[in-house]
Amino acid sequence: MNKFRDNSIAGFLKRHRFPWLIVLAVIAIASMIPYFILGENSIVTYHDQLDGELVTYLLNAKHLFDGVKIYPEIMNGIPREGLVSPAPFFVLFFKIFKPFTAFLICMFIVRIVSALYMFLFLDELTSKKFISFTLAILFMLLPFYTVYGLSIPGQPIVYYAFLRFKKDKFEWYHYFEVLLYVACSSFALCGFAVIFVCGVGLLISFFSKNGKALRYLIALLTLLFGFLLENISLLGQFFGFGNSFISHKEEMIRTGTPFFKGLFDLLITGADYTHAYQLYYLPIIAISLIFGGVFVFITAGDKDDIEKTYYTLLIGAGIILTFAIITAFVGSPVVVNVLNKTSGFLHDFNFTRFSWLFTVFWFAEFALSLKMLWIMVRNMDLRILGIILYVIGFVGVTGVTGFFILKDNDLKPNILKIANNGDYEMMTWKQYFAEDLFSEVDKMIGGKKQEVKVVSYGIYPAAATYNGFNCLDAYSNNYDLNYKHAFREVIAPELDKSDYLKQWFDGWGNRCVLVTNENMNYFTFEKKWGTYTTSYDFNIDALKNLGCDYIISASYFIEPESHGLKLLNENDEAIETPDSWYRLFVYEIEKNE
Repeated sequence: MNKFRDNSIAGFLKRHRFPWLIVLAVIAIASMIPYFILGENSIVTYHDQLDGELVTYLLNAKHLFDGVKIYPEIMNGIPREGLVSPAPFFVLFFKIFKPFTAFLICMFIVRIVSALYMFLFLDELTSKKFISFTLAILFMLLPFYTVYGLSIPGQPIVYYAFLRFKKDKFEWYHYFEVLLYVACSSFALCGFAVIFVCGVGLLISFFSKNGKALRYLIALLTLLFGFLLENISLLGQFFGFGNSFISHKEEMIRTGTPFFKGLFDLLITGADYTHAYQLYYLPIIAISLIFGGVFVFITAGDKDDIEKTYYTLLIGAGIILTFAIITAFVGSPVVVNVLNKTSGFLHDFNFTRFSWLFTVFWFAEFALSLKMLWIMVRNMDLRILGIILYVIGFVGVTGVTGFFILKDNDLKPNILKIANNGDYEMMTWKQYFAEDLFSEVDKMIGGKKQEVKVVSYGIYPAAATYNGFNCLDAYSNNYDLNYKHAFREVIAPELDKSDYLKQWFDGWGNRCVLVTNENMNYFTFEKKWGTYTTSYDFNIDALKNLGCDYIISASYFIEPESHGLKLLNENDEAIETPDSWYRLFVYEIEKNE
């Protein structure tokens, strides 16, 4: 036994990880309490979650074991390949539990995994547990989208496993950690980018001659073949094998971002879904890079840890800059215009998704910079003063970063909602899906919602789908091109009134929904607005050709009879409740005599 071993509490915490992990788990559980209290009255970011991907989970869960290849509930039947869930393992929860309960379970998995594995990854990288612990909390609180699973928040699982492969002791269970990431993340969103990073790690291991290259290779193959097996039908669509369909993406026209603006966003503000809030700790990174280099040069004595930390920090900065330049270039107008002229995989695949790597990269760089500054402080002559300044700076920077992270997190409005006794002006899960209103809609059409087909206006189609209606409209990032053309006929008169709407639908088309030039592409009309629509030149014959029976509208249509519609609401009174977010009107499409 080492007689100099520190047996104090501080020494114990320095040697062992599990007390830190236990506290992180408790914090992750505590962060879920507002959702448990509020239940379906919780506020959840609906953009790209409730309006689209949640439907993917619900339909995949519904048809999980029935062998159905065409899901009939939306778009007159959408092929299963068009509804690949971003986190396939999460589908099981939606099969077993009610949607809101399943969503909370998935949210908790995202939070606890992101906290625990970011701590383990950063501790493996820096050996500074308090730094790793603090940044793990900040990372967990980032406003991740639950429906995307562990695509971003789970990346530390893979990086931690790869760092552990360098150790002399072989730990086989790390391969299962890699499989956990595969099962709960998306290949198309960022899995391919993670594979690329790990491939670079494999090459480095070959050149370093550390004897661990085989472990890296097995882990990389686990990642690669895991994603391939999981996405075989989607890959068949990309590369033209199997009995797939031509995606509407073939007509998609992406818009490039000027190179320097794209580079600025990646380095300073962050791209969509990948905000690491680096703006608030970039000064710390810059200081550690500049003064750390000077410190390494002038420091005498044992410099192994100092040099290793600084060079790792320097390499990390180089990796971020290199990836940012490549991603900004790929997303620039020059490259995007070339890709728009191609077809198949090159046209459909979004290569700028490499940006989904940056969140973890920035946090790793933040941790290394804090460690570098700590090493410098510990080696200064004015050590006590230096430690005091370091602590003040540490608390200040992490506090400011945490403040802005919480400002954008769903947690904040839910805490405020509880504090205000439930009074908070943001749409809740319950209000979004409006089961009470759609129940009245079903009664109005004779209780035959599963026998008819509907479209929505002024309310997201996901709400009607959630409530068991067969919807001709949807928010989908991968559906049949022929269906896009057929649905376009419905809204063609309105598209012709607006170049903006025409470009929005023809050049993108993920939202295959009713739009009007009068209200543009607003998708939610709040009850308090009292919205009514005077100009709505839909091609009713095209709607009939699709088999549409009813339009469920959050807006009152003026003179519906002149447009081939019949209002079913008695005395023109809207379907609404005191707490509802919408008011609904049901219009029957008059059939030809």
